[in-house]
Amino acid sequence: MQEKIVYRNYKFRLYPNKDQEEHLGFVLEQSRRAYNKIIIISRRIHTRFKYKNEKVWLKKTDKVYFTKKVARKYMQLFRCNNEDMQKISSAVLDDTIDRVLDAYKRFFKNIKKGEKGSPPRIKKWEDFNSFLYNYSKRFTLNGNRLKLQKFQVVGDIKVKLHRPIEGEIKTCRILREINKWYCILSVKKVIKVPLKVKIKKDRMVGLDLGVNRLIALSNGYEIKPKESHERAFKRVQKYQKDLSRKVKGGANYYRTLKKHKKAWIKLSNMRGDFHHKNSLLLAKNYDLIVGEDIAIKKITSSKKGTVESPGVGVKYKSRLNKKILDMGWGKLFNHIEYKIEERGGKFEKVNPVNTSQLCSGCNEMVRKEAGEDHDCQHCGLKLNRDHNAAINILNKHLNKQITVGKTD
Repeated sequence: MQEKIVYRNYKFRLYPNKDQEEHLGFVLEQSRRAYNKIIIISRRIHTRFKYKNEKVWLKKTDKVYFTKKVARKYMQLFRCNNEDMQKISSAVLDDTIDRVLDAYKRFFKNIKKGEKGSPPRIKKWEDFNSFLYNYSKRFTLNGNRLKLQKFQVVGDIKVKLHRPIEGEIKTCRILREINKWYCILSVKKVIKVPLKVKIKKDRMVGLDLGVNRLIALSNGYEIKPKESHERAFKRVQKYQKDLSRKVKGGANYYRTLKKHKKAWIKLSNMRGDFHHKNSLLLAKNYDLIVGEDIAIKKITSSKKGTVESPGVGVKYKSRLNKKILDMGWGKLFNHIEYKIEERGGKFEKVNPVNTSQLCSGCNEMVRKEAGEDHDCQHCGLKLNRDHNAAINILNKHLNKQITVGKTD
């Protein structure tokens, strides 16, 4: 057995009283203001140089003039001149600096790749929903009570610990979702991974992702998306339409915005619950799961084209992209990977090229259109196209392992 260090997140509901909720909102607002001030200072520093347009400047040079050391100096000046900022923990302000710098790093990365990107922007109150204690000494969890630094005036906050915490707690993020508060604890834990695993044939499976069937396994088992997800999404669309008809900044606008956010959170919770339950089911029943190595960003790219060469089938492609993104393929794979790893199994990925077109019975190429089932003229095999693809995905991995073994 080999020991491996992994990081896991635990999300727990907080039940603050009236004073505690006001103080949580106060800390969140101060960290938002600090975030915005750091962005304003970074823009001023950038515009002192030759290229005033930030996007042009980033293309011309790779130098980063706004560093963490510079940001901390400005933050100290803010705290000296602002009594409200002195009432919150320095760990929270450190996190706001890291968030701005990380946003700039992502922006630099996108510009270098030639992709579209925009520098970090000033956050409104509805867009800034969390703050972080990045040192374990700044917070303590005693039973079902969470003690945060500089919260002595309002006392410890009640936490609903619905499951035990395994490992060493490293960070604590306080999250606001409309009128509810949560704490997300990042935990460092050690798991034991076997060096060599003998896997039986009935404990290995190939997995094909789809739109009509979310998961199709090589043994014929299928998992379809729930209809309730579609109903929840229609509710979100309804509130989006209502929101577009309201006067921005009015009382009705913010009332509808709150309903819209609630509908979105409910939809994401439903999707997350569906992913967690099905990934756990697969991790418990199989020791080897082989999936597709899919570049979701490329698959869901627009087919719009340009004015000179406009795209074909743009509406159909946009609907397909929406369905793929609604399924949350990437998140599902992440859940399967870490859950099967904790149980001593393996999750592998293979190149999905021609897995839908190849016949799993005779390995002959059988061309078919989208939505058409597999019907081989060579060996007479008739299968659902997703089931056929799942068998090919598993075979592809097993054949790869055999060839690697021979070369070794």
